[in-house]
Amino acid sequence: MRLSSTSIRLQRTTLMPCSYLPGRSASNLVVAQSQPLSPAVYGRLLELGFRRSGDHVYRPDCMQCRQCIPIRLPVTGLH
Repeated sequence: MRLSSTSIRLQRTTLMPCSYLPGRSASNLVVAQSQPLSPAVYGRLLELGFRRSGDHVYRPDCMQCRQCIPIRLPVTGLH
């Protein structure tokens, strides 16, 4: 994957049981970064459907399934 002049290395996880759909297998694309991502690159990854959990930036990427659809909801003020 190329993001302007930034090169991002991705790694695919091994198959694991899907946590969303029973009886299916899943895998993720994980950003393999040795240095922190810039806000611009991180924002572009989010636009491309990547998620973050702790230090891990990943996107579901299952070969025979496209049921996981990432969405972003704008939040205006928390009450």
